[in-house]
Amino acid sequence: MRSLLVTAALFASTALSTITSGPFFQVKPTVKNGNVQFIGKNISHKPIVAYVVVAEWSNHRSVWHGVYGGPDSLPAGQTVTVGEAHVGSAGKFNASVDYVRLADGTTWGDIATDDAKEIAARFQQH
Repeated sequence: MRSLLVTAALFASTALSTITSGPFFQVKPTVKNGNVQFIGKNISHKPIVAYVVVAEWSNHRSVWHGVYGGPDSLPAGQTVTVGEAHVGSAGKFNASVDYVRLADGTTWGDIATDDAKEIAARFQQH
């Protein structure tokens, strides 16, 4: 019963949270095994080769990224687990997409985090 109450409270708190997605990559929180998982979906019509997502709580910040190499990519319409937060750190949060790079070289985002700057620079070297 307690886990049901925690899950219900978690759903209520995630409903109050803010998710800022870009035109190519959408991020949504979901509850699984008592944790909040952030699921990213490629909503563009082209493969994604890199992404950076930031989630911030009042006392915690997480930066998650994915970089695909060689023939690998996140195909259009596919999803990926971006990151996870324990119930203790969950609550009201803000999450945003900081950087996305498509296979054709198109980019989107503020590139504000060190992760995004480093990943963007890697692609500039090629």
